[in-house]
Amino acid sequence: MRVDLGTAALVLGLAACSVVATSSVQEGALRYVALGDSYTIGTSVSAPESWPSQLVARVPALQLAANLGVDGYTSRDLIDAELSALGGLAPEFVTVMIGVNDVVQGVPEAAYRANLQEILDVILALLPANRGLCGATPD
Repeated sequence: MRVDLGTAALVLGLAACSVVATSSVQEGALRYVALGDSYTIGTSVSAPESWPSQLVARVPALQLAANLGVDGYTSRDLIDAELSALGGLAPEFVTVMIGVNDVVQGVPEAAYRANLQEILDVILALLPANRGLCGATPD
């Protein structure tokens, strides 16, 4: 199995995190919430084949508490629907993969940037910067 440097850094970073276990998660695992669109939810693949599920399968320090990804969501949709659920899920680690539908639907770049800033501001208000990961869609 080939592991790229980004994955290796994520695994090492998570291993260094101090973890507080709660009754609803596996002992010693961070509650992980995935935010995003069809890439996140894993359209056309089974739930275990989605990339958030594959991430937790490879990183024992994570337990997927929720995959909130929805087909067709833009960054504005994520703000309107997914961010409101985030606080109630008490995440200890969050990933964001959003943007392809912004491109497809012609969302202006300035609006996408502002939306992404709002998303990151909410996440950083809940978690330290080393408890989040953003995946970018290709140019």
